[in-house]
Amino acid sequence: MAQIKDFRLKENRIYFYFCLIINKLKAFVKTIHSYQKSNIYFVIPCEYILHEKNYFLPELGSGLVNELLFIGGSLQFEEILVRYSNGMFPWYHADEPVMWFGPVPRLVLYPEKLKISKSLSLLIKKNIFQYSIDWAFLDVMLQCKTVHRSGQSGGSWIHEDIIHAYLELHNKGIAHSVEIWNNEQLVGGLYGLGIGKMFCGESMFFKESNASKIALTGLCIELLNRNYEFIDCQQDTPHLTSMGATLLSLDSFKELLKKNKNNRIEGSSWTKAPGPIHASDLQLFS
Repeated sequence: MAQIKDFRLKENRIYFYFCLIINKLKAFVKTIHSYQKSNIYFVIPCEYILHEKNYFLPELGSGLVNELLFIGGSLQFEEILVRYSNGMFPWYHADEPVMWFGPVPRLVLYPEKLKISKSLSLLIKKNIFQYSIDWAFLDVMLQCKTVHRSGQSGGSWIHEDIIHAYLELHNKGIAHSVEIWNNEQLVGGLYGLGIGKMFCGESMFFKESNASKIALTGLCIELLNRNYEFIDCQQDTPHLTSMGATLLSLDSFKELLKKNKNNRIEGSSWTKAPGPIHASDLQLFS
């Protein structure tokens, strides 16, 4: 009888470990399927060294018309990083030459100074929305391209050349996105570039009220965890000002850019699967 009991115990253990292995394999396959479905790229961490002397870099504040600094150049990987590092960004339509802008004073948001209203905080704590990082970068870009913007005419500046250039930046671990989900539907998001300890915000969209504000909250959480120092908001908007962004003078902004050049430019994956913003995360801003 003892031998039969020992045999059954061994048999149960084998069955237990077999089920455990099967469940692990199912979870692994499900994860891989999610990555494939989300077009996620795995980036080997690396450092990018820039060669600024190879490029013409006009002084910030020297723009004559609408802070237009320079016409020309390209959307090649290094050139984009060099120009962003010096306060410029491309902004033009598909039928125009590449144009680089550098508005000053410059709107900047320090992540730790993000203002979250009481109503937004209560909404976040309801866990209606989930946020992710780098889970659907291209989808976010396309939504930013097609969303209606008050006062916009002549089509979007997010055209084919811009999309190709920023996908390369994303694949090399420089461009990142934040996605907001409601019942597995993409309802808001933003994207931009991580250069040194500066995040250059490019565009955001929302399909449901407060989705873009929650996206900005998710971004600031990520940036604080990565010790980022500031967000270059590029454009002065009431939306961003209401959430804590502030205008910096030309000299103050140039000093920030100069300081940021002491930081390494690293490409890496920021991938985070959809999940809620926790109450403990919101304490970062209190």
